[in-house]
Amino acid sequence: MVKKIIRFLLLADFIWSVPLAFATFVGYGIFGEWFFGEGFAWYDPSFFQAVIYTALTLVAFNAVALTGLWFNFRTIYKYYIGESKKDYNTLEPKFKIGLFLILYFTFLFECLFIWARLV
Repeated sequence: MVKKIIRFLLLADFIWSVPLAFATFVGYGIFGEWFFGEGFAWYDPSFFQAVIYTALTLVAFNAVALTGLWFNFRTIYKYYIGESKKDYNTLEPKFKIGLFLILYFTFLFECLFIWARLV
């Protein structure tokens, strides 16, 4: 039973990461206002709050996408969660590196785009 709960929390990480990111976002805002005042040195401390909000937004949208995939396309969701790892392991190393780089830079540019819209 404990293994099932841990597996569920690992697969549905938005259950614990969205509240954690929200608490960090609010906590940093309260602490930053109390400790720094309105601004500190040459930058505003709320600059980092936009980074936390970006992470919260991306995790929340990922949760919506995975939940929608689970409700609407369960077969594709089961393949994504289970069998896609087997297919990934059969790829040649150059394709694994290429896939990783594409996914990494796509995610990085999404984060930078959202962050730039918030600042």
